[in-house]
Amino acid sequence: MSVVEGLPWLADDLVRVETALRSSVQTGDPFLTDVASHLIGAGGKRIRPALALCAGYAAGLAVAFWENPDDLRVNWQEDKRWTPAWSEDQRASGYAGWQKAVQRTLDWVDVE
Repeated sequence: MSVVEGLPWLADDLVRVETALRSSVQTGDPFLTDVASHLIGAGGKRIRPALALCAGYAAGLAVAFWENPDDLRVNWQEDKRWTPAWSEDQRASGYAGWQKAVQRTLDWVDVE
C-alpha cells in the first residue's frame, strides 16, 4: 500500500511534496539532475513527508490557525512539474551503474 492509498485526503499535498523533491535535485549538470530524479522516481522515502504534513496540519487546526481542513487547501498551488526524460531501461541501467560506482568506493580509504 502506498502512502497516498493509506491517506487519500493527503493526495494533493503529497503530489506537491513529490514536485518539491524533484525540483530540489535540479542542478546545473543535466546528468546529475536526471540520475537524482530517477532515484526519486524509484519511490520510497514518502512516510516522513506525509507525517510532517499531518503534524503541521493538526497543529495548525489545534491552535485555530486554520478553521477547517478546507482552509489548508487554499495555501497550496503547483509551481512547476518535472518529468524524467529517460526510459525505464535507461533509468535501470543508470541506477545499476551508480550502484556499481558506490560499491567501488567502499573501503577506498582505511580509517584508523
